[in-house]
Amino acid sequence: MSQEAQDAQEARQKQIEILQSQLDIYAESYEIWEKVYELIDGATNSDGSIKEDSELVDLMKFVQNVLNMSDLG
Repeated sequence: MSQEAQDAQEARQKQIEILQSQLDIYAESYEIWEKVYELIDGATNSDGSIKEDSELVDLMKFVQNVLNMSDLG
């Protein structure tokens, strides 16, 4: 294989690796947003009011408690 062909092959392989990394990030991001939408949907009643016993409200209370115990809050 010529040096030129080998360089082209390496460049293609690098492009494939970059695209795979981008795809992995997209997949992780999609999973995160899917969970966010699920939490929001589960935290609201049909009239738009907040369900105080929802997972989202529990998570928000937990985060607030952590912030209250740290220098960040």
